Amino acid sequence: MAGKSKSCLFHGRLKVNCHKDPIMSWRYSLSRRKMNEAVGEWKVYLLECSDGSLYCGSTNNLERRMAQHNGVIPGGARYTSRRRPVFLLGTLDCPDRSSALRTEIFVKRQPRKAKLEFLTHLTALGSWATSTSS
Repeated sequence: MAGKSKSCLFHGRLKVNCHKDPIMSWRYSLSRRKMNEAVGEWKVYLLECSDGSLYCGSTNNLERRMAQHNGVIPGGARYTSRRRPVFLLGTLDCPDRSSALRTEIFVKRQPRKAKLEFLTHLTALGSWATSTSS
């Protein structure tokens, strides 16, 4: 039993992989932060589906995400896979993943009318880039 490694009581994993280990937790969060910063700028986007409904999401690669939503490459949301094709209404640039996810959650919680008002308000301010192609 002396050679057996200890595991976390909460997760049942080895201590090295557990978030309770401060060194490994710090290394993991640092590597995630570097990954988020290195990938590029995050965007929150608003789509209009073929049935007229709106879909909001966030990504750091808009071209790939649009191809996924439209079924060109595998992936995408289940919601948009049943409502193809989807059209990009606009995007909002965010400095990091955290702020992009917070903005996405804020927009998703709004009713349709508020989402459209949010889109027109940000377009008027110039911070929301609207798509010219439909």
